[in-house]
Amino acid sequence: MKIAIIGAGPRGLMTLERLVARHNRDHFPLSVTLYDPAGIGGMVWQPEQPLALIMNTIPIQITLFTDASVTLSGGPLTTGPNLYEWSKQVAPDWLPKQTWSTTQALRREAAQLSERGYATRALYGAYNQWFYEFVRSQAADADITFQPAQVTDLQWQSPTAVRLTAGRQHTTVNGVVMALGYSENKLTDEQEKFARHAAQNDLLYIPQRNPADAAPLLKKIEVNNKNGERVILRGLGLSFFDYVTLLTTGRGGTFAADKDGRLTYRPAGNEPHIYASSRGGFPYRAKGYNQKADGEEDVPQFLTPAKLAEWQAAGHVSGLTFWHLLQAEVEYVYYSLLVQEQYPAIDLAQLQAAMRATAHPTRSANQFGVPAAQLWDWPSLINPAQNTNAASFPRYIQDYLTRDYTEAARGTKTGPLTSALEVFRDMRDPIRQVVEKGLLSDTDYWQIFLKEFQPINDFLSIGPPAHRIQELAALVSAGIVTLVGPAMTVETEPLGFTVRSLKYPARQYRASSLIEARLPAVNYPTADNPLIQSLNKNGLLQPHTLHLNDQVQPTGAISVDRQTDALITAAGDPLANVYLYGVPTEGLHWLTTASPRPDVNDVTLKETDALVNALVGQLTRSED
Repeated sequence: MKIAIIGAGPRGLMTLERLVARHNRDHFPLSVTLYDPAGIGGMVWQPEQPLALIMNTIPIQITLFTDASVTLSGGPLTTGPNLYEWSKQVAPDWLPKQTWSTTQALRREAAQLSERGYATRALYGAYNQWFYEFVRSQAADADITFQPAQVTDLQWQSPTAVRLTAGRQHTTVNGVVMALGYSENKLTDEQEKFARHAAQNDLLYIPQRNPADAAPLLKKIEVNNKNGERVILRGLGLSFFDYVTLLTTGRGGTFAADKDGRLTYRPAGNEPHIYASSRGGFPYRAKGYNQKADGEEDVPQFLTPAKLAEWQAAGHVSGLTFWHLLQAEVEYVYYSLLVQEQYPAIDLAQLQAAMRATAHPTRSANQFGVPAAQLWDWPSLINPAQNTNAASFPRYIQDYLTRDYTEAARGTKTGPLTSALEVFRDMRDPIRQVVEKGLLSDTDYWQIFLKEFQPINDFLSIGPPAHRIQELAALVSAGIVTLVGPAMTVETEPLGFTVRSLKYPARQYRASSLIEARLPAVNYPTADNPLIQSLNKNGLLQPHTLHLNDQVQPTGAISVDRQTDALITAAGDPLANVYLYGVPTEGLHWLTTASPRPDVNDVTLKETDALVNALVGQLTRSED
């Protein structure tokens, strides 16, 4: 079997490992070539990137190895260290042999890394590099090579032959796995306007991209100590925190803590002033301090295996029912901890029984005497802006950030609010089952899941580590960062760009640099990736679409077989020897960016093994 893996990030490397594991067990001939112009680790996980950029998952919850919890599709089990274990058991001897400019810093980081701290992306990049070397060392007589090249064309010829072009090289392989990440997109009309304006007026405009790749462009932002350079960041998600870090501590600024733990920012003198906002106007909530043991998750009370089996037997579930029960899971955990902590007079066992029986935890909590001021308030959580106005906004945002990181520090097993929000992560498997089994109607999937639930899930559960929120509060207090307000709009003007809040129009600011602080949207028709464009041109792609009454709604995802990730052509036929998984399928699959997690029957580990099982099975049958 001659197989090409396009993309050498975590998914590509896991694909390689699954192939090698099967090869070692079943003894079929195997030749694998990995392609990635960014190198092993892919674009995001490079060891030589700014060390200011960190992950937002703790290292004991990050792995590339299968484990006993994983439901495999026939592949053998290969166990190995998670990121934290690797930093203590392997890195001390392995890292000194590397010649990166970051090697010494990564050695210090690995030595100091705690189980519940946050590793740099560079250290995870080193883990990816080691994993690749480990897999090669286990490969017996398999032939494994890496090409630091971009595959620009793929032409399907037969169930055992696919022709690839990378640079000037053409090669034919038996099977292909495309493990692609984010692709930068062709600029929208508005972005084209911003880019032209910047080029014509000696300004800086950075469209959506990986912040690490944009780091060299940030050098163009020079600070005049008298007037101060000003930068607009559009977006308040994870990329926003990356850019803020690169423009502050990444330029030499430091934080100091007082005796109460409150941070103060000490400028280096070359930071720009940052104006930032988004549609909602508030940054993603802090990720709570993780107190859970490896593999520990809250047990579903409402989205139970029995309930999921009932829905599957019926063939569908209402989007409103699904969303209501997911909200009930969150509220159940909140009231269980709140009552235990603050209201010993309330019989917790009886309250929990009532919450389970009614599936309306807040209603039950109110009846059992939980004060109105402490009842769960979805509208305020989802839209904090409703609690403020133009005059109070600056003070409110400072207090909001302080409350956010203070609550996060209370932990994911003891803090009522933090533990409740962690439920979104713990319920990922039931949520995925609803998506993957197609239990929602197209209309409910679009309106309730993608348009309502997904933004709420992002805002409340996939935010930065709590210390990033604490740092942001210090930067706001120091006057380095100004959060503009909700309903952000950006316009061009002769001397630069102007940002303002449509909700608070008086909050208007001018800057000479505009940065799209968001990752590119998943939308394959506009993807600026020659391979995706080639697949489309060659009739090998079909858009994933939903049917909403008499309207066809594309999700932006590329269609693949849900069980195997075999690529589906424009004619609707799955290709038996070409597979695609990961980010380009977001919208068909859900949460494809999550890092593989040990000891929870992780979906990415299962998906990779199923994909490799299908590919090897197909090529073996073809040979016979």
